[in-house]
Amino acid sequence: MNKKWRLIHGILFSLLIFLAAVSGVKAEFFNRQNDLPEQDFVPGELLVKFKDMSLSPGPQILQGPEAEAVVAKLPAMNRFVLREIGGRTVRAFPQIGVIRVKIPAGGSVRRAARILAESGVVEYAEPNYLRYSQRFTAADIAVGPTEALAPGLFDIPTRVQPAPAQAPDQPVPATETPDDDDFPRQWALDNTGQEINGTSGAADADIDAPEAWAVRINGMNATGGAAAIAALIDSGVDYNHPDLKDNMWQDENGSHGFNALNDAADTRDPMDNEGHGTHLAGIIGAVGNNGLGVCGVNWQTRLMALKFMDVEGVGSDADAVECITYALQHKGDSRMVMNISWGGENFSRALHDAMAEARNAGVLFVAAAGNNSRNTDVARFYPAGYNLDNIIVVGASDQRDARAFFSNFGPRSVDLFAPGVNIWSTVIDGDYGFGTGTSMACPFVTGAAALIWSKDPSADYRTVKKFILRGVDKKPAFRNACVSRGRLNLYKAVSKLTGTVSQPKATPLSDPSIILRLLR
Repeated sequence: MNKKWRLIHGILFSLLIFLAAVSGVKAEFFNRQNDLPEQDFVPGELLVKFKDMSLSPGPQILQGPEAEAVVAKLPAMNRFVLREIGGRTVRAFPQIGVIRVKIPAGGSVRRAARILAESGVVEYAEPNYLRYSQRFTAADIAVGPTEALAPGLFDIPTRVQPAPAQAPDQPVPATETPDDDDFPRQWALDNTGQEINGTSGAADADIDAPEAWAVRINGMNATGGAAAIAALIDSGVDYNHPDLKDNMWQDENGSHGFNALNDAADTRDPMDNEGHGTHLAGIIGAVGNNGLGVCGVNWQTRLMALKFMDVEGVGSDADAVECITYALQHKGDSRMVMNISWGGENFSRALHDAMAEARNAGVLFVAAAGNNSRNTDVARFYPAGYNLDNIIVVGASDQRDARAFFSNFGPRSVDLFAPGVNIWSTVIDGDYGFGTGTSMACPFVTGAAALIWSKDPSADYRTVKKFILRGVDKKPAFRNACVSRGRLNLYKAVSKLTGTVSQPKATPLSDPSIILRLLR
């Protein structure tokens, strides 16, 4: 081997070692993010659907004697198999034919599921899988592996084209800017290139919220409305937060939602003690133009708090099903969009069936794509990965209109991107703080759906989804990363209600570092 080939061989070998090191750190980083236990389900619990379970109309949550009465009506063989595993029914959801079963302490969930499956009397029996919030902490972001070891290594330079000249007959649209103190920190709504949390952005890498709010529909600016309910299946909401309390939904008893973690009626309070749900609530619907804190996508809306996540940011499928059922019970004639900024790798038939039942009631879900930096066309992430047309799957973009390094992507499995890095919003105890993750990207789309519905309650979920996906800003970074090839643009989506879209403001050249790399 001559010197030339030895040199090439050495360079390639060194590069492979370096890439392996980067990949190893990256894998360790994402494993730490998800912190997935080996047993990724609730110990001693299953979700079961018997073939002979008769479905009942209307959403119901049955517990105690009522749940046991559902099982008592099953054929003897079904009850016998349940006794074989020591199963005790603690919940029943007769509209989808699912029961939540507990087995004795120390019993094997997988063995119990296998016994039920082999009996031939069940349609399915599965563990009660766990789901995880899709938010990073500040410390996690600070040690991003690709940035720390190889800045720009995985960036694909894209030739940036200047914005087209402004046509004289297409004026720049009007804007409606709120007076909320922290609005300048909300780059996702209006990005002027300002520095946020130590990172500078690119002008107009935002959802064009001020332009959207100025769109006049039936003589009114599109700043918000209470026609739709935005339901957050999450860690609850701090409904006493001064920037949220006026936009909280209430039932006939004055409750702001539901807590699936507790059984007794007097412990169903959905107050947030973790902070995740409160942060999302502010993005969707913090009161706008009140001279205080932040502004939501909807200045006026109805936020329903559905608590299924504990203080660690972990929830179970059974509790999520219970939250969905509660929301359907209280939906009435309202339009409803449910925000699900969480997920995991396990497919649950029960959760799928609950979301399909909600589809029949006209409910739209907005789901996090996940924070694993994976192609979810190949490695599915649920519930975002369910084949249901009433789900919008959202990845996270950054302040410069690039895919956030942690965000999952998929040309067929992710619908669009939305801002999800350095997002300033409400937190518990009446405060404000930053959040990052596909968790934070979801509520921008949830807010957009609720805003569209507030102006056109006659639209169905398919129409709302179509307006959102067809109204994206198409960007090079998202061309092969999602179905729509773009990032949420609230202005374009809302403008579809009027049938016309004015020319958006001109977009300047993006990050200069990209151009410098091209010129080298």
